Amino acid sequence: KGNIFHLIMSEIYSVKDVNLVLNKYYELGEISTNKKEKLKEIIYKITEDKEIKEFYNPKYKSFNEREIIEKNGKSFIPDRIVFLNEKDIVLIDYKTGTKKSKHMNQLKDYEFKLHTMGLNTMKKIIIYISDDVKIEFFS
Repeated sequence: KGNIFHLIMSEIYSVKDVNLVLNKYYELGEISTNKKEKLKEIIYKITEDKEIKEFYNPKYKSFNEREIIEKNGKSFIPDRIVFLNEKDIVLIDYKTGTKKSKHMNQLKDYEFKLHTMGLNTMKKIIIYISDDVKIEFFS
């Protein structure tokens, strides 16, 4: 997951973070002015999309790229988990490129593992980023 988009999204918890995070990467020389503007456009399409913007609301506790260790010692790192309350969560995964069935299988796997930890996945969302943003919902 070395791409700059994933790196930036790992630091965006709510829409309030977008400019701060983009400016940081710009000042570090990681992205150009053009890239910054392009990313800003894409990220706002995500964080302000009417169907998912609530999952970027600071009222919810969310974890980005947080390593979760299972009882067997193995670990996994979902892109984003949003806690709607103590037990109910929304899983969000970012993908660049085209849609593949393994993407959905990965989210189902995360859902199963989180379920064994007592969490209910209310929604699974895959956000595909290429020239445009495509959002897929699964329950």
